[in-house]
Amino acid sequence: DVWDSNFDSNPMTGESAAAIGGDVEEIKQRHHTEAELRSVFTMFIKAMVDPTITGDWEADNSLFATLRNIMHLTCRELERFSGQIRQFIVDDKGVVLIAVFGLRGSTFSDLVASNALPACFAIQRALKSSGIDCRIGGTFGKVYCGVVGGLRRHEFSVMGAPVNLAARLMDSPLNNGILADENVKNQASGWTFKSLKPVKAKGYDKPVGTFICILRQ
Repeated sequence: DVWDSNFDSNPMTGESAAAIGGDVEEIKQRHHTEAELRSVFTMFIKAMVDPTITGDWEADNSLFATLRNIMHLTCRELERFSGQIRQFIVDDKGVVLIAVFGLRGSTFSDLVASNALPACFAIQRALKSSGIDCRIGGTFGKVYCGVVGGLRRHEFSVMGAPVNLAARLMDSPLNNGILADENVKNQASGWTFKSLKPVKAKGYDKPVGTFICILRQ
C-alpha cells in the first residue's frame, strides 16, 4: 500500500501524523476512495528548449520568460479542450509537460478524436507561433489515477504502462511532431495516421503499434 509506510510519520521531517494535525484515517480513506483505474489519454510534450542556467542575467531571464510562455500556452490550449496539466518538468533532460484527458469529471464521448488530438495540434501550433518546436507522444489506455506520497508531501499522479509508453513515443527518434499508439488510432475516427514499425514496450506482452498523427479528414 503506497500510503501505509508514509502516514505514521513524515519521511522528510520525522513529524508524527498527530503533530501534523487532522484526522489521518479520514484523509487515508478519502484518498483511497478517490484512487481508481481509468481509461485516459496521456500526453507527453517535449519543448525543444535548452533549459541550462548560464549565470548571465539577460540570458537566464529570457529563458525564464520562455518557460513561463510554454506553460501559459500549453495550459491555455488544454483548458480549451478540457484537459488537465499533470506536471511541468525542467531538468537536465529538457523541458517536458505531462497532460491527461479523461479524468473523473472530465470525460466526454469521442474524447480522443474531439478533445485530445485537437489539443495536441493546438499546443503544437501555439508553441510554434512563439518559435518553439515540440514533440508530442500520446497514448490511450487504463492507468492508475490518484494520490501518491505521504501525509504532508503528496501529489495526484497517473501511472501505468500507457504513461510510460507516451514518454517513450515523445522521445522516439521517429517523432517529428505527434506520435501515438494503436489505441489512439482506434479511438480517433476521422483522423489520418501513418503507420510505423511496432516497438517493444515495458508492460505490453506484444510489440505496440506506433503511428504518426497527421490531420483530421
